[in-house]
Amino acid sequence: MSKTFCPIPWIFQAVRNNGDIRVCCQANVTPNQGVVRHPDGTSYNAGRDSFDEAKNAELMTSIRKNMLKGEWSEECGRCKSEEEAGLQSRRMYELEHWDYSFKNALEDTQTDGTITVRNQYYDLRFGNMCNLACRMCGPTDSHTWYKDYVKLYGNRYKDTH
Repeated sequence: MSKTFCPIPWIFQAVRNNGDIRVCCQANVTPNQGVVRHPDGTSYNAGRDSFDEAKNAELMTSIRKNMLKGEWSEECGRCKSEEEAGLQSRRMYELEHWDYSFKNALEDTQTDGTITVRNQYYDLRFGNMCNLACRMCGPTDSHTWYKDYVKLYGNRYKDTH
């Protein structure tokens, strides 16, 4: 089995609260922040694009091919760094909790990285109304973060969407 395999690129799709489709909620360590894009650079968006097309976009097929070869993709950097630090990454968590194996991925993936597998779950964000202020979030995902963010950083808040 690949040391980088994660079931997420096969069984999951995440939608930010502005509708942009991304690889995973953990794929936020690159300037792209895991957003799946069309060849012209515009993001795939749940309000106007097909989920099936987005799941076979170049970023997704590239990540799947890398995982099958045992290579880390840039978008998976957070999991990689957590594992290097001896922590349990989201990748490791997902491997324990989903019945989708490396063998399944090999069977379901074409040589170009495309798949026809139906997603088993979605992470849909409908806005930033949240009464929590979890440390891994920010004002983009929780409105209760906004005042603290401004106190910490001044009026420099820029929506990451």
